[in-house]
Amino acid sequence: MNKLDKYIESIYENVEGSPEEINALKSEMKEHLKLTIDEIKATGKTEEESIKIALERFGNNKQIKNELKSIFNKKHYGITGILIAIIVFFTISITLLISTLIGQNYLSQSYNNSGQAEYDYLISHIQDSIKNDKNINKDNLDNIIKERSKHLNGINTRLKSIYIFLLPQNISYNDFISNINYNNTDYCYKGEFYNQNYYFKTFSQMFKSGSNTCYIEIRMNETFDKNFDDMVNFTVLITKCMYISIIIYWILFGIWASIKAYGYGRLNIIWIVMFFMLNIIAYVLFKLTGKLNNKVLSNTV
Repeated sequence: MNKLDKYIESIYENVEGSPEEINALKSEMKEHLKLTIDEIKATGKTEEESIKIALERFGNNKQIKNELKSIFNKKHYGITGILIAIIVFFTISITLLISTLIGQNYLSQSYNNSGQAEYDYLISHIQDSIKNDKNINKDNLDNIIKERSKHLNGINTRLKSIYIFLLPQNISYNDFISNINYNNTDYCYKGEFYNQNYYFKTFSQMFKSGSNTCYIEIRMNETFDKNFDDMVNFTVLITKCMYISIIIYWILFGIWASIKAYGYGRLNIIWIVMFFMLNIIAYVLFKLTGKLNNKVLSNTV
């Protein structure tokens, strides 16, 4: 059968394609030729005559080679095009992911830092006032707020409201918070921008002053500038684009992996589902199982 092997090798010479796929096609062609040769031999022809007739029936060597090259080239360009698209969308997805994380980090830092310095100033002075007076002195607290406003060019745009409660004896923090009534405070201040529809952040603290337990809640307006709002909109936009890009990448990879598996002659519904669910992990498993199968076959031979 050496002549048969040479004929098959000559047909697939210089044909571009994956080694696994070409080897599978070679084996299939060889089996088909063997069956044809056996049929011819059954009519009384010699082996040499049977091989010659089978090869003549199979077709012109050059014509078959050209057809194979044409098929593999079209397939190669199609798979390569999908692979390029996969790489492009994967790169876009990673870039958008990094941009989203940077944007979210910026927003988080802006939100956490805004009002923090103002709160630190107010809480320290209010605590000192209550501890020194051993009670809530509304005039002193009003003066603290006024002095702070003067320091801020006459108006405190950050401060939305302050609520102070002297807690009843033997009440737990959780019980108090769950039943808190902002209409029944021991001290209440509402800032100049109380009614403005700003985002606001709530700071709270509980501390003891003598025999009293005091709860302070300060709400700070998040008076972000236009850059912050633009950053919010931009972060939302790139997050949506990132999800779309990931979905496109995921689908394209599933299609590409399925085509490759079909070329290896190992495509089935289980692998298709795995490619679309596990993506590159499934393809790595596919390749590993293929190598194991080849080792088992070579050992048996």
